[in-house]
Amino acid sequence: MMKMLKLLIPLTVIAGFLACEEEVVQPEPGDVFAIEAVKTPAVVDVSRERDYALMFRISHPDGISAISGVKATLFQSNQTTQFREITLLDDGNTQNSGSGDVLAGDGVFSNVFQSDSLVFPRGSFFIRASVTDNSGETLTTGFAESRTIVNVAPEILTTNVPDTLQSGTAPIAFSITVLDSNLTDDIQYGLMRLQRNSVTLATDTLFTESANSDFEAVLTRNIDSTYAAERVGEYQLAFQVADASGDLSNVILQPIFLENTLPTVFNPSLPDSVTRPTVGTGVIEVRISADDSQGLGDLQIVNMTIQREGGTPSTIEMFDNGDFENYRDEVAGDGIFSRGLLIDGTSASGTFYFTFEAQDRVGNLSAALVDSLVILP
Repeated sequence: MMKMLKLLIPLTVIAGFLACEEEVVQPEPGDVFAIEAVKTPAVVDVSRERDYALMFRISHPDGISAISGVKATLFQSNQTTQFREITLLDDGNTQNSGSGDVLAGDGVFSNVFQSDSLVFPRGSFFIRASVTDNSGETLTTGFAESRTIVNVAPEILTTNVPDTLQSGTAPIAFSITVLDSNLTDDIQYGLMRLQRNSVTLATDTLFTESANSDFEAVLTRNIDSTYAAERVGEYQLAFQVADASGDLSNVILQPIFLENTLPTVFNPSLPDSVTRPTVGTGVIEVRISADDSQGLGDLQIVNMTIQREGGTPSTIEMFDNGDFENYRDEVAGDGIFSRGLLIDGTSASGTFYFTFEAQDRVGNLSAALVDSLVILP
């Protein structure tokens, strides 16, 4: 009997243990005493209470320890009347668990404020921060403009999706048209969830491709037949959109049939005949190409069944993993599946038939392809 290449694959598991210790990062002292805005909200929704972050970066020739206080002040549209004052902290969210500060001592002072329809003016308002050092010197930023809105969630108006995704489909646009009363800039992203029996199997993001008007945008995701890898049959696509305030649109459901056709095997590569070596062993390299309209990721397994004329068949898995030493495969992921077979002076002679097949992840089995090899005495 022909001997298969013996595979000895040692498996080593390396466990690394990471010890984490919280520390305060001390930035290098700045060349000058300065303050600059890192984050201020452009829009504040007053339809209900929401959290908004403020962040300002401070530098000082004597380091952050020379800072005695930092605050942000919110002004009416006249830039004179104050309606809220907020202390900013560089505490890593420890002294004040609601400050939202990320890293203590990094020179970025932060805090969070809540919107309130009873306090915030309608329309524009302004944000300005100030910092005072231990000597009593105070610096202030310029005014950063923001505006209040009474947010209305976006609305999906239409979908443009095929009812069937056919095998071999090149990338096509799955799109939705969205209305947002706070302008299209308020639209953050769309979600497309693939569902079956109300269970979400995959989620993809749609992004704004174009605007039909100031209030209406088209969000798109390009999809090809690889989307049907591991899937076949009737599904539902659920579309939803989020705006800058975190509000979600209506959900639109769109049925879709995912087609998944048979894989194929082709172009076998093996010698017509081999003479048994008189000394030592040799390796017979066997390869077969496989393809799938849903992409190579849809292939579950590629096999060859070897049967000596009049003998018992033996099925062997083939690999496309780039492991030449163990499997004689040269390039991972190129669709060429390989295996090496040992032959020596004791190997049986005669005609051997190789039957190649591929199975995909939904159970489709390719047509069989048969080739032969003669081992000469």
